Amino acid sequence: MKEERMAILSMVEKGIISVEDAERLFAAIDRKDNFDLGDKVSQLLSKAGDGLSSFAKTFSEKTDKIVEESKPVMKKAGDAIDKVVEDAKPIMKKAADTVAEKAEEIRNVYESKKQADEDDLCDDDCFEEDEKDASTKEDDFVQDVVIIPSAEEEKKEDK
Repeated sequence: MKEERMAILSMVEKGIISVEDAERLFAAIDRKDNFDLGDKVSQLLSKAGDGLSSFAKTFSEKTDKIVEESKPVMKKAGDAIDKVVEDAKPIMKKAADTVAEKAEEIRNVYESKKQADEDDLCDDDCFEEDEKDASTKEDDFVQDVVIIPSAEEEKKEDK
């Protein structure tokens, strides 16, 4: 391509062709180069399309085959899961019943303790004994106790 252009320039230099003829030759070379490039790109894209089409067909066939082969395996797995669920139902029912029984026992124990605590509570009669012996004695006081003033009392004293 470069040689063709150099040859055209050489012919113009020697006066064999005119500048206008050289321009027409350059344009013709450019069209030929562009046509060859477009043709090559078209061929390349056609081959790529054929390759992708072949890949998609193969992929689809293999996927269909895998799906068909996996159907019996998946059915067997589903049946096994159903069996496990059915076998677990009585165990889960027994566990739920046990939890319910234990909850009832706990509620009964709680209610019993609550009732016992209420029975142990004093009514107004409980305090009559203490009121009879309400006189102050010397033993009621602790010796050598130092009382530290609170922060508020100290502020009052400082004023």
